[in-house]
Amino acid sequence: MEDVTEALQLVKHDPFELEFTIRWLTGFIARSSSWTSPSSGLLSDKELDEREALVEKAASLLSSCAGADVEEEALTRKFQFPLGPSSDEEDICVELNDMLAPEDHSSVGLQSWASSIYFARLMCQDPSGFDIVSDKPLRILELGAGTGMLSIAAAKIHSALCGEQVEAEIVATDYHPDVLANLQRNVDTNFPSTAHPTVSIHLLDWQYPPLEMPFDKHFDVILAADVDCVERMLKRPSPACSEGGVFWMIIAIRNTGRHEGLAESVFDVFPVVSAEQETPSEHLSLKSVMVQDMERSGGVGRMDESGYRLFKICWM
Repeated sequence: MEDVTEALQLVKHDPFELEFTIRWLTGFIARSSSWTSPSSGLLSDKELDEREALVEKAASLLSSCAGADVEEEALTRKFQFPLGPSSDEEDICVELNDMLAPEDHSSVGLQSWASSIYFARLMCQDPSGFDIVSDKPLRILELGAGTGMLSIAAAKIHSALCGEQVEAEIVATDYHPDVLANLQRNVDTNFPSTAHPTVSIHLLDWQYPPLEMPFDKHFDVILAADVDCVERMLKRPSPACSEGGVFWMIIAIRNTGRHEGLAESVFDVFPVVSAEQETPSEHLSLKSVMVQDMERSGGVGRMDESGYRLFKICWM
């Protein structure tokens, strides 16, 4: 271990070796999905675990190297999701810029988390089921947008299925300045023209949500991965909309580490209830009306994530 530590320190102090190491590790990680999920055949559980462990070690080593006094490295990741079983449209393609900023733990939104990738795939498979398609003007909010996966996917789904006939306003929010800058870059990359629903970028502090535009009106749909602060911004039931808005959230299931049990804690905030169980009341609260668990697969996600839990949360 001392030899490895010494070798790493030597690499960090040699600009040529440091640049070569970062570029090699970056390329290795960028191609890791094809290595952990080869099209040539299935891997045994042991082989898959060994390969994923190597990718995790490479990511850790890259973070250590990037922690030196060097410019941030970026990964361009391209995702392709089939659009609905009955759609004749082409697949939804999303291109994201992932920044590596290991020293600033408040900027975790610079990376595309597996939960958002799974969620985007589900939205593309069933756009109507996730309320992305509507015959009325639609306002969609993404909380903790990070790299913008959900906002960008929702905009492309709406454009493919609704065109310009139905207006859609999509608001992507986050808090960290670097995350917001990278988010804007990703939106510009995916929408070089204005022939798509507007995706606007805004700073949002969940504890102190602003009252000015575009937050002066409630949203029809709120999308989020690993966040749970929505009560002030989700449209409430009214004579014009008896059901109110819907909040879709996906969260990683972790059985170890400091986030262990976080998925279970969601039930404390949004208890599960069905329409049959609900009793008439003048008091409205947000409750989980649908919960779906999914296993981690295809080499997507962190090693401490055993799966993902999807919540549909509504006013009841």
